[in-house]
Amino acid sequence: MLVLLGLLLVTPPRLANARLRAEFGPRGLVALTDAARHTVYRLTRDEFVITLGGVRYDSRSLPTPQLTSHNAQRTVVFHWTAAPYRIDVVYELRSEWGFVSKQIFVTGGGGGVYHVDDVTVFDAALVDTIRNAYVPGSHRANLGTGDYGGALRFASGRGLLAVVQNPFLEFRRDGNAFAIRYQPDMDWRAEYGPFASDRGLLAPVRLSGRTIPARMLPEWRLGPSDSTPGMDEAEVQAFTDMVRA
Repeated sequence: MLVLLGLLLVTPPRLANARLRAEFGPRGLVALTDAARHTVYRLTRDEFVITLGGVRYDSRSLPTPQLTSHNAQRTVVFHWTAAPYRIDVVYELRSEWGFVSKQIFVTGGGGGVYHVDDVTVFDAALVDTIRNAYVPGSHRANLGTGDYGGALRFASGRGLLAVVQNPFLEFRRDGNAFAIRYQPDMDWRAEYGPFASDRGLLAPVRLSGRTIPARMLPEWRLGPSDSTPGMDEAEVQAFTDMVRA
């Protein structure tokens, strides 16, 4: 009986639905499986960075978090200590989703008001080689908009769409590693409750091989369309599902 209890205690938590399975290690997500196609995306790193009141908190330098799993809520939560704050990283997989979400919640601060400077929701690296990445965006100086995320492409027609639900992003890639950050640059009062970052989303994609142009030709303009390839049609569908969630 004690042996069985010990095995249950060390069994890594997971989230699963009919489409997707997410597996976790002691610090975050370690694998994402497309159930229909039996394709696995393994991560060697899943961290975050948040700057509060000018102080940078990198999860790689924080103590190992406590972990809780809520099957009824379809969530796995990592509780990090970053004195004077508590940082909860919540992963969620709803029954109808083809993607897993990651969201950062900050509690504490002591003074009642703290400034949220910068949030890196994803600071991740993958086992498989990223052959190329397309970064969709809408860079408009008058609005300050930036990237929407990154479409990562691998061998054998596999893809992984990584986004954060915010149009003011910066997407960075270095080999098989990538990061997505944005700058709230805002004051937050403890009386509001925990500060919640915008959701980060990861979706496995089976590439169709058909891409849309990187830039669409305005309907009032004649001439050839942009020949530069943009997102794959399957990436567009996955992105649409994320927006509607």
